[in-house]
Amino acid sequence: NANTLLAPFNASFPPALADQWPPNMTLPGTDSASLNAALGPGGTPANRQTGLSSNAVYRLELTMARSVTINLNVTSAGYNSATHQVDLYLYDIGNNQLAAATGSMQGKSMTINLGIGVYLLRLHHAASNPAPVNYSLVIP
Repeated sequence: NANTLLAPFNASFPPALADQWPPNMTLPGTDSASLNAALGPGGTPANRQTGLSSNAVYRLELTMARSVTINLNVTSAGYNSATHQVDLYLYDIGNNQLAAATGSMQGKSMTINLGIGVYLLRLHHAASNPAPVNYSLVIP
């Protein structure tokens, strides 16, 4: 049953508020966490179907149209893009990519005008030779 499948991931079914995925990022909001290609976000096992990369996903729920700025900074000591690169993507609920900030820079930022609705923000550990990485996400 669903509860048995989710229990190893410290989740329950039906989802309790803390188990709802992806977690809602209230605006303004901040989060600091880590990604690990071997473990996946939050220390849960990585999704083997997506290979040796990790992702963190957040939900943004907007009740009014507004301009949203998203700032991502990799906080791992000794930053090296070959091991620590994290890319930033924003999608609408239909899985259409609306914006992206990618590349070797340690900090990334995007500003986009969004309407009322639900959006998904994905952080992708995109390093060619990934090592555990810490990040800080800020939406002022």
